[in-house]
Amino acid sequence: MKKLYVVAVNMWLSYLFGSLLVMAFIGAVGPVHAAEFFCSSGNVTCLIASINKANKRAGSHTVNLEPGIYTLQMVDNMTDGANGLPSIKRSIRIQASEDDPPTVIERDPAAPVFRIFNVSVGGELGLDGVIVQRGGGSLSLSAIAPAIFNRGITSLQNTVSQIIMEN
Repeated sequence: MKKLYVVAVNMWLSYLFGSLLVMAFIGAVGPVHAAEFFCSSGNVTCLIASINKANKRAGSHTVNLEPGIYTLQMVDNMTDGANGLPSIKRSIRIQASEDDPPTVIERDPAAPVFRIFNVSVGGELGLDGVIVQRGGGSLSLSAIAPAIFNRGITSLQNTVSQIIMEN
């Protein structure tokens, strides 16, 4: 009878320890929450940092931009060619916080040639109320180069974009 008691206690302790490990793991991972970021008018540094942070987290994220002009002056990365902003690797929605004045994301005409956005495989970019212009890249068939290079999913609402190129 004593052996049966010891076996029962050991089983109970094993179950308790296993349950605690599962709860600790779930707690460490935590529920997936969408992040919301806010950037003041023209703050390109904030826009880049917000995209980088969103790319590191699971879930769908929103970057709210105050109206103004966000002028990109240098290449951020070389994924599929030169890009002005970090590649979109997760679900990221970039939206204007107000309709008037306009919210513009553009390449500085004096900057090296690069496109504005690159949406990677598995990435989802949503643009709402934003004008994307002056993207540049190399297209052998056209003098106008894309502002957005899309390998994932891109959706535009109330948005004007120079050209979107899909591959």
